[in-house]
Amino acid sequence: MKKLKDFIYDYNDVVVAVIIVIVAGLIIFWRIDAALDYPKYLEAQGGVTQIDIDFSNIDLNPEQVDAGKDVVDETKTEDPTPATCEHVYEGGVCTKCGEPDPTYVAPTEDPTPQVKTYTLEVSKKAGTTNWTSCGKLLEQNGIIEKSSEFVARVVARKVEASLQPGTYKLDSNMSTDDIINMLIKK
Repeated sequence: MKKLKDFIYDYNDVVVAVIIVIVAGLIIFWRIDAALDYPKYLEAQGGVTQIDIDFSNIDLNPEQVDAGKDVVDETKTEDPTPATCEHVYEGGVCTKCGEPDPTYVAPTEDPTPQVKTYTLEVSKKAGTTNWTSCGKLLEQNGIIEKSSEFVARVVARKVEASLQPGTYKLDSNMSTDDIINMLIKK
């Protein structure tokens, strides 16, 4: 009995694979006629029709090219000359003839982002008595990205009860932890 169990355990994946192949083969053999009749079915439905194309008049022999001669691309058409083109410039180039716009100045990006500053006043009178309202003000003034992430960091640091009243000068270069540290100092 143990030998039979060991045999089944050792070869069950092979047996299952063979059974799958046999079943797939039987299904294909059973439905092969339907697969071969499908083009006729489409034609009867008014769909795809077979078209006979005559290729007898097409020269399939490669053309001999002299290596010493320049090859001319006949698909390109001549661009209108600048004298006859009514220039329409877009992005510094004429859309019709490709001539560069002599008055175009390419925009330059400032590689250093602007640092935003904000003075936050934490007091009961100003309505900023909790971290959520402070976070919203900081987000609105571009000091932090998201107030929800700011408040989540306060909770993670377990300093919810440590917000101190006062006036704080903050800027967008400060990290979230730097801002929190500043707001919890007495």
